[in-house]
Amino acid sequence: MSNALTKGFMHTAVCDLFRALEGGCLTGAVTLSMCLLDYLAYLDSPNKKNVSADFKRIVSKYLTPENASYRPDQMFALRCSLVHTYGESEALCKAGLDGFIIAWLNGPFHLTMILHPPNHLEINVDSIVADVVWAAWRFWSTRGMDPIVVGKSASTVKVGLVTQQHYDALAYCDLHPALRTLDSASPQREALNSAITEILRNVLGH
Repeated sequence: MSNALTKGFMHTAVCDLFRALEGGCLTGAVTLSMCLLDYLAYLDSPNKKNVSADFKRIVSKYLTPENASYRPDQMFALRCSLVHTYGESEALCKAGLDGFIIAWLNGPFHLTMILHPPNHLEINVDSIVADVVWAAWRFWSTRGMDPIVVGKSASTVKVGLVTQQHYDALAYCDLHPALRTLDSASPQREALNSAITEILRNVLGH
């Protein structure tokens, strides 16, 4: 794994999710989560790009193994509904859904179908943010030294003038306290989830 590339990604794309949560922009954090998966799908894709297939493959590889309720077609529908139309989308109809309900601090009901309104899937903000951040960590842990991934990363947008040496010297908790578990020899998904839930509790006064 390339520490500098991984930490650069965490410092920008991932920490933007935390900054959205800290600002109370909860739906925005979910939208940015979908954008983050889009970027991972780009890095993971073969030369011929297929947005739908690439996105669904990332969900299948990095989200579904952690929670079997993550259906690639439903997540692609969420992505299209938030990133493009902010509502109804063709992918939504193909997934057999009428819409989504965005909730928070309601982890046990994440990715469950609700009765009112009918045929809507509940998305729990702290759960999906934690799961997407963990997916990003797993991606970079396994693909961070892949020449294709490194090459594609090198050709995309850079934020600021932070050097590789600077990132190499930083701990993950220096990027954001919620990433502290990534500094341990055995990072724990549950610790990440708890840290993100705590951000929401502090913001919402719970």
